[in-house]
Amino acid sequence: MIIENINLFDTNGKIIKTKQLSAKRQSIDISKLSSGKYIIKIMKKGKTLVKQLVKK
Repeated sequence: MIIENINLFDTNGKIIKTKQLSAKRQSIDISKLSSGKYIIKIMKKGKTLVKQLVKK
């Protein structure tokens, strides 16, 4: 399934990164982010998936 959009938020709800996608396999670079907890929101085919992301 093709992911259409990825949004990355800090724990206060501020958007840190956003990326529009068009291929089956894509990624978002988080290497420059500080360690901590983030929320990732993935949208594909009209559905939304929200997960917690922990960067160590």
